Amino acid sequence: MPSPATHLRAPLLWLLLPLMAGLSAARVWPPPAVGLGPLLLAAGGLGLLAAGLARFPAIGARIGWSLGIMLAGALAGFVLLQLAVPGLHEALNRPPREVTVTIEVRQIYPPPRPRAA
Repeated sequence: MPSPATHLRAPLLWLLLPLMAGLSAARVWPPPAVGLGPLLLAAGGLGLLAAGLARFPAIGARIGWSLGIMLAGALAGFVLLQLAVPGLHEALNRPPREVTVTIEVRQIYPPPRPRAA
């Protein structure tokens, strides 16, 4: 007897992979000049659109639902990393730090013990 949930294949991957793609994109690209607010609103809007399209059983709605979830997850991952690490891309523009360390070695091996007679 077939499972009633055969249309759901790896549902966690539908959320995890786009989120990881958004986190990876946030490491590479700096946040846009307009700020993170429009991206956060776009992620929420796409999530609501995907939830609305999930009510219709047509094949177009199924494709729209999956694309909406993937884009919302990717945008949410991008915004999440940018908010969690505010100076992520500012550190790339700073000059490198240099430290000079001098080590003085006074003794390599302990002195030999005197032999007992």
